[in-house]
Amino acid sequence: ASAKTGSTDQVVDELNVIVNDVFKASPQLAVIFENPRIDSSDKVGMIDRLFSGKVSTTLLRFLKVLAN
Repeated sequence: ASAKTGSTDQVVDELNVIVNDVFKASPQLAVIFENPRIDSSDKVGMIDRLFSGKVSTTLLRFLKVLAN
């Protein structure tokens, strides 16, 4: 999807920030997203609250797909 819009570098950079900065600063977030007992709809809602308007739409959709 990012290749179609020419935004691959941006999406990869944003994902790196989430992995390297956000999850390192708040390791409990990684635990939440890894926990199979937490419903995927709750994870999607959390992704919306945390990242909506802060990352590209492409990355936001990708994160939601992963959560599901």
